[in-house]
Amino acid sequence: LLKGYIQDLTDEGAGVFAAYADVTYPADAASVTGAITYGVDFPNGQSGDITVAGLVDEVGGFDGLDRIGPNEAMLFSIPMRADRAGTFTFGLDPADILPQHNVLLFDRDDPVPTDRVEYRGVTLNFTQVVVAATNPRNSLDVNDDANISAIDALLVINQLNGAAEGEGGPSMYLDVSADGYITALDALLVINELNRMSRGEGEAPAQSVSVAKSAAQPLTSTPAAAASSYFAEVGAATSGDNDASDSDELDEILGLL
Repeated sequence: LLKGYIQDLTDEGAGVFAAYADVTYPADAASVTGAITYGVDFPNGQSGDITVAGLVDEVGGFDGLDRIGPNEAMLFSIPMRADRAGTFTFGLDPADILPQHNVLLFDRDDPVPTDRVEYRGVTLNFTQVVVAATNPRNSLDVNDDANISAIDALLVINQLNGAAEGEGGPSMYLDVSADGYITALDALLVINELNRMSRGEGEAPAQSVSVAKSAAQPLTSTPAAAASSYFAEVGAATSGDNDASDSDELDEILGLL
């Protein structure tokens, strides 16, 4: 979220009654992903145009009867996404539509001249984050619950089918094969292990397999503001404890396949 705040810095400190501004941002590095939300202190005259990439035009609003005083208050909030790594500046400039979008203070009858307003932008560092996609403790334990069960295979299947929004979150390790892709192989590795466990064979030796990557979902990294890079340490797969219901769950998953 990109948030804009206002504050009355005068000696009187009665509070900002109205504030509007233009926000500029690098269109090749960030994108607006949703509608503008306005601060609770500025419910009236709300304005803001996000149709032009790289610009949030004339964003702001004005207060009601109650003064907000000298405290900082949120004027707007804009959901945004970082699209690439780097250091980028988000600027704040005076509004262009005057007098409709003048900056006004409580207890003052005249607008505040733009040269008496501090418009403070911000410089952000977007760092590429690589999400750990393979469980470093047990590659077959997709949901990291210390057990290998049918749900681990089902999570991979749901991801490939585009179902169950939210199930492929940060706590899910979907790349069972540790090849950098999410494919049917990842589900198959879990299912094969469940079959071996149901037959009492225990852990099977590693096998060399060929993956059709054209049918795979590549794992992507997500740029994020001021974040570190994280990499997975892939370990050997071991079997966790399982109850008798795993065999029934496996039958249900095989039916889905």
